[in-house]
Amino acid sequence: MNVLQIMKSGRLHGSRTDIGRVGPYPVYVESFESLVEDNRVSDEIMDALFHLFTMKRPDVVAINTHTLNQILDGETRARSHYFIKRNIFDNKKEIVGPYLEGGNHWTFFHCNLVDRTLMYLNSLGEQDEQYNKIAENWSTFAASKGFQGPWKMTKRSHALQNDSVSCGVFTAVFAEAFLGGAEGYLACSSVQQERERLGLFLFSSLDKSGVCGICHKTVSKKSKASDANYTLNI
Repeated sequence: MNVLQIMKSGRLHGSRTDIGRVGPYPVYVESFESLVEDNRVSDEIMDALFHLFTMKRPDVVAINTHTLNQILDGETRARSHYFIKRNIFDNKKEIVGPYLEGGNHWTFFHCNLVDRTLMYLNSLGEQDEQYNKIAENWSTFAASKGFQGPWKMTKRSHALQNDSVSCGVFTAVFAEAFLGGAEGYLACSSVQQERERLGLFLFSSLDKSGVCGICHKTVSKKSKASDANYTLNI
């Protein structure tokens, strides 16, 4: 039974049905559909997976897609004092995130704050021009936060996708292996098997405490308490 069958067996239907959270990220039925079926993986799935990959690494911070896109695309707003409320450089050794390149292609970004190295993995293959652009935009952003370079780009050999929709799966697999300490070549086995594996991993990691077990809508703690009291008083 795959993860979508598990959801449907639990009466989880409807594309925007909120079925739980991973850290600050709400996850929906359609989110899992984007992961398990042959589609581009959704933003919330990538953010949730990167959050899970870094949970056991307190020295690593995962930047969400929206934020990382603005940084690596060189948006002026990214250099604003108010762009990120917390200082992501404080007490951290590494920074990672899923970069949605060009708005439609997932890639993996990694920064080692200790040795000032950057790594960018593209499942279609890296180009020097894009490497240089990423390094320049990251350097500008980091300097605006008082964290100076110079930054050195590093490379890592890895598998390449052979279709047009599995970049998210490759990016997630690369991130998981890399953050797990894998050395050498980064492989990606059967894409469909990886979609299912990542889907089950994510589903089993959901925090469902803020979701109503009947209608599957997000509810506040106050609402849940009121419902419990009403039930007891009937």
